[in-house]
Amino acid sequence: MESQHATADYSKILSMGIRGIISEIDSSLELHNTHEEVEFLLALKRVANALIDWAHKCSKRALEFSAGVQNEEYKNNLKRLSDALMKVPEHAPESFYEAVQSLWFTFAFVRLCGNWPGIGRIDYLLGEYLEKDLSDGKITLDEAREILAHFFIKGCEWVCGGDYGSGDAQHYQNIVLAGVDEEGKEVTNSVTYLVLDILEELGISDFPTTVRLSQKSDRKLLERVAQVIRLGGGVIAVYNEDLIINSLVTYGYGLKEARKLAND
Repeated sequence: MESQHATADYSKILSMGIRGIISEIDSSLELHNTHEEVEFLLALKRVANALIDWAHKCSKRALEFSAGVQNEEYKNNLKRLSDALMKVPEHAPESFYEAVQSLWFTFAFVRLCGNWPGIGRIDYLLGEYLEKDLSDGKITLDEAREILAHFFIKGCEWVCGGDYGSGDAQHYQNIVLAGVDEEGKEVTNSVTYLVLDILEELGISDFPTTVRLSQKSDRKLLERVAQVIRLGGGVIAVYNEDLIINSLVTYGYGLKEARKLAND
């Protein structure tokens, strides 16, 4: 398969799970009956089921591995991972932890299939899950920060000190912070600031991060972005959101579609 630098619609995975997508495929099979159409839809269904099977296998492996672990905290983390992967990304997540796991697992699967997708608007994708868990008292900001930091550290596991003849130094797992949603509402939330905190603390550059800034951006966000940029390393970039959205609309995209911009 040819490598494609695209940002997948992870929001759909989070909102309906792979089972929901399979249901859409089944509905399409009732409407399309040419050989090419049926073969294409059946291929999509096989890929979707493969993702579910992989998640379940990883869940069982984590549980098997936990049996030989002596450290109680490590054992509990493995069991928690196992429980999550039996649910997501097959079904929609119900917590911040499950949402982070679903996002990473889907991204990893697409990448293993030979594509090079960006991750996109991570605060837009995960923000509502964190805000709800915080509101319900199910998680603290420190706990959320640790979960999200593990997400970033996991993305560096391919780095092993070898000589690969390239200075690219990352897997195109680009992320975007802040900016407006389709309706023009600012999406900056707790996840936005947690990502900036993590990048500042860990100095991880394997997630090229762009912040969408506009005339309406909050001063708090501007100052926090500047504080992280000053550390160097090329980890953070900024986009002139107003200019880019206007350019996309001029090019022919609808306003709502243009506001969804990400990067890779």
